[in-house]
Amino acid sequence: GEGAFKGCSIVSSINFGKNITNIGECALQGCSNLQSVYWNIAVDSVVSPFYNHNSYDNFDLRPQITSFTFGDDVKSIPDYLCSNMSLSTVSIPDNVTSIGDEAFKDCSKLTSVTLGKNVKKIGQGAFLEDSVLTSVHYQGTLSDWVNIDFEGYDMDQYWDDQQNKGANPLEFADSLFINNSYVTDIT
Repeated sequence: GEGAFKGCSIVSSINFGKNITNIGECALQGCSNLQSVYWNIAVDSVVSPFYNHNSYDNFDLRPQITSFTFGDDVKSIPDYLCSNMSLSTVSIPDNVTSIGDEAFKDCSKLTSVTLGKNVKKIGQGAFLEDSVLTSVHYQGTLSDWVNIDFEGYDMDQYWDDQQNKGANPLEFADSLFINNSYVTDIT
């Protein structure tokens, strides 16, 4: 339920299995030693168990998670799931087709993202303010990359509407690799 393990300092890792259908909001907020998460939840309607993204009152109570692994049953990554975490790398497996809004927002240590070949949609602000992100590794083809729906992302409107910012991780990263080959031209 909501706040079920709030402030529990003995939890250092947690495994969310595929049969979980509901987790209370902020269930793990304030778990100061939580560093590792295995997430294999197949539903995308789960709220973030780590902190309330709508409230900055308890912002400092979010766990400092450094390792987040997605399992084979995950089809979509929920909105806000990994925002504000201490992740340095993220690997999205091939079974994931969509990444939610602000899913990895404000991951201030995130330097590298690997996206599985079946990612078709990336939500608004998914990588917003990931200021040290340097490389994106995509496991699909160049044709697949240009067909990803970077939700709300329209470069023509970008400078006029900051809400469009952050869906495309290349806004912050210097390098794109497709199937381990450095991409210099997308046209």
